[in-house]
Amino acid sequence: MSGGGVMQIERTEDWAEVGEAEWQGFVDHSGASVFYSREVLTAYSRGPLLSSARSLLFSLRESGGALSAAVPFYLQDDCDPFGLLQQHVRGFDASRRKGLLTHCWHCYDTEVVGRPSHYGDLLSEVKRAATELGAENYGFLNVPEGSRTFRALQETNWQGHHLWDRFQLRPLEFATFDEYLLSLQPDYRRELQRQLRRMNESGATCRIESPPFQDLPRVAMMCHETAARHGTGFYYPPDRLEAFLLGCGSCVRLIRIDLNTELLGVFVCFLDRDRLHLWAAGTRYDLSRFSPYAMIFLTAVRHAIEHRIPLIEGGRGNGAKKIKLGFKPLRLHAFIRSV
Repeated sequence: MSGGGVMQIERTEDWAEVGEAEWQGFVDHSGASVFYSREVLTAYSRGPLLSSARSLLFSLRESGGALSAAVPFYLQDDCDPFGLLQQHVRGFDASRRKGLLTHCWHCYDTEVVGRPSHYGDLLSEVKRAATELGAENYGFLNVPEGSRTFRALQETNWQGHHLWDRFQLRPLEFATFDEYLLSLQPDYRRELQRQLRRMNESGATCRIESPPFQDLPRVAMMCHETAARHGTGFYYPPDRLEAFLLGCGSCVRLIRIDLNTELLGVFVCFLDRDRLHLWAAGTRYDLSRFSPYAMIFLTAVRHAIEHRIPLIEGGRGNGAKKIKLGFKPLRLHAFIRSV
C-alpha cells in the first residue's frame, strides 16, 4: 500500500465531473475489469438494475493531483436482495437493510482501483458518507479472496465473510477446442459431444453478435424470465436491463442460439482487454433436444481458445455444471459493517 501522500478525498455523484480520458487511462493502467469502465459505471448510475437511490464515486488524489485510487459505491434501499448477508455475515441485522455498498450486486469483481496510500482514509470517508445518507450498513461486496483489496481490508481489521463463488476458466491452457473437451470427465464429454451433434442436426445456429443488436428487448426478457424461474426475476428487470446494455456500448457481446425465428438461448457477455465475461443467461428448453446453456458455454470456450483470450469469467451460481465444464471456483467475500 505504498504511494505518495494523499492530499484529498473527493466524493462525486455526477459522472460528468469525472474526466473521461483520465478515468479510462487510470482504469486501463490499473488492470481493472470492464465493470470499472466509464461506460458501464455511467450506465449503471443512470439506470441501476436494483433499487438504488444514489451512486457515488470516492476518489483519492495525491499531492500532485494525480488520481491514486477510486471505488464506486451505491446507496441501496435493500442491500441484501438474496438474503446472503443475513445468512453469512455475523451480526447483520435483517431489519436494517439500507446500505452504502460497493460495487453493486451485478458486479462480481469488487476492488479498490489503484493503490491508495492509506485505506483508513478511504474507509473513514465511506463511513462518513453512509452516516450522512442515512445508511444502516456500509462496506464491500464480492471481493475476490486473495486479491489486493481483500488483503488490504483484512490488514485494516475488517472481517470478511464468504458469500458465494464465481467461476473461471483459463483457455490458454488448451491448444485446441478438442484438447479442452478431452480435459473433461469422459462421461460428461460424451454427453456434450452428443448434444453438439443434436444441435447441428436440428439446424440451430450458435453465433457471437456485436452491437448494434437487432432484438435486445427479446434478449432482456429472456434473461428476466429465466431468472424468474429460479425466484430471482427482480435481478434483471427487462426494461432496465435493455437500457443498461444499450448504455454500455461496444463492450457488450451476445452469444446466442437461434432455431429459425426462435431464440433458444443467449448469454449477455462483456468483452474485456483480457477476459470474456459470461454475465447473464437466458434459456428455454421446450423447443430443442439439447441444452442451450451448455452449448453456449462451449461456444464461448471455443471462441476464447481460437482468439487466445486468457480468461473466461463464468459468473456466479450453478457451480456444479460449471465445474463439470472445467471452470474453477474463486471465493467471494463481503466486508460489511453497521453504521
